[in-house]
Amino acid sequence: MASMGSSFMQAVTEPDLSAMDVISPPDENVGPTLVVTSSVLMFLVFVTTTLRLLVRARNRMLGWDDLTIALVAILSATRLGCQIAQVHFGDGRHRSYIDASDYQTANRFGWYALLLFFVAICLMKISICLLLLRIKNERWLRWLIYGMVAGLLATNGGVVIILLAECRPVDEYWNNMGACWDPRVRVFSIYLTIGCSSVGS
Repeated sequence: MASMGSSFMQAVTEPDLSAMDVISPPDENVGPTLVVTSSVLMFLVFVTTTLRLLVRARNRMLGWDDLTIALVAILSATRLGCQIAQVHFGDGRHRSYIDASDYQTANRFGWYALLLFFVAICLMKISICLLLLRIKNERWLRWLIYGMVAGLLATNGGVVIILLAECRPVDEYWNNMGACWDPRVRVFSIYLTIGCSSVGS
């Protein structure tokens, strides 16, 4: 009786994989939408950052907050280039329609983009902290902001270190020819960084 029950549960819960193999998802590509959206946002970043730097330079008020936000804009533009390369090699399409070598290349550019993302986010928030210090430089606020900057460097830097160290060699991340840590290490570190970032914001 128990065996009949377990057979019934298998029949109910396990899908027919042979039938699923025949059904392919539609060959849709959302990559161009990603590129257009990111490009529009990057254009806005470029315009606002350029205007900010011009005004500050004209008034001879350039500071570290301006330099860090300029670096963020450069990193963001580089990251957009990585996203465009990803889309060129198939990102945005279903895996079954992407050639194996193109899939690896897209993953490589995705890895670059992820590194750039966490560095840029960290520098952007540090820039905001430096701006706050220019506006109001009281002792208690200064120590609070120094603590926030240390936390940003620790959490975002930790993710960058994990991304660089989790696979040996590094290109195993996209080539599948070496050994990597359990991916949950990276995922949990990213969750921790996002959580700390949200609290800091």
